[in-house]
Amino acid sequence: GIAVSPDGSDAKVAGIGRPRSVSEDLLHSVHFVTTDNQVRMIDPRGRFRTFASANAGYVKTAMKRPTHLIYDSVDRPIVVDSGNNRILKLYAINGEVEVALGGGLAKDTQDSTSDSVALVEPIQLTYDSVLKRYFVLEKSGRILLWDGVSGGRVVPVNVATVKDALSGSGAQAITFSPALGLIVAQGNSIQMGASIGHQAALESYRAFSDPES
Repeated sequence: GIAVSPDGSDAKVAGIGRPRSVSEDLLHSVHFVTTDNQVRMIDPRGRFRTFASANAGYVKTAMKRPTHLIYDSVDRPIVVDSGNNRILKLYAINGEVEVALGGGLAKDTQDSTSDSVALVEPIQLTYDSVLKRYFVLEKSGRILLWDGVSGGRVVPVNVATVKDALSGSGAQAITFSPALGLIVAQGNSIQMGASIGHQAALESYRAFSDPES
């Protein structure tokens, strides 16, 4: 494995592990998940340290293949714990971890709650800053809409198929723009404006890619 430097090291020369997803908070600290199942950070002074780990002394959580990290509406890190099929909220003040989404048994329920839904290899999470909700992407391409509340509502998103999009292709990546709505990479197209109740406004842009790739 890669040697990881001790907490407090100068991030410019530190061994930081293998980062997979990087995000900056409002105080300009940079948090990232790593392939050795940790959440690490670089503070505004340029110092490196571990933030969350299965080891004592940190926000304690046993993650398995974390794939993505963003911040919630109050600037807390939220981690996609893909190997454990759940979404975690990390609390630095008291060192607690909340399983905010996943861990349930309802795989096919059309309208379930965050503690009853069974996520299947979630890989990405994005925040709708307009309507204060989250979109979760699973490896299969399924997208779920979550209201962000523990015990809150979760529904599957049916991204409309338009004439120049590849039908039957699952979503591969998602992000949200206040101006464009949910943006979905699907097949060899980028769909913009996908939104619950506004699928008629969906636009699709075919990617310039080799059909054989």
